[in-house]
Amino acid sequence: RIAAMHRDDPERRDLRRVRAQELDMHEQIEDHLFYPAVSAVSPDVPVAHSEHRQLTDLLAATLKLNTASPAFEEH
Repeated sequence: RIAAMHRDDPERRDLRRVRAQELDMHEQIEDHLFYPAVSAVSPDVPVAHSEHRQLTDLLAATLKLNTASPAFEEH
């Protein structure tokens, strides 16, 4: 939806914020509930934690960008 909107549409900023909240919620659930439950049987949990840290960094950078800017489109 964000990609289909005009750059100057203020709803782009709102949707970005909602997406960030949803991703944060997803990460919290996995980190605090799912990963502890499967860590004894899955060697992939440390990799998943690493991916979450990468996602957090990318998300933080995205939230700093103006949604009407070309940099936002590229990011």
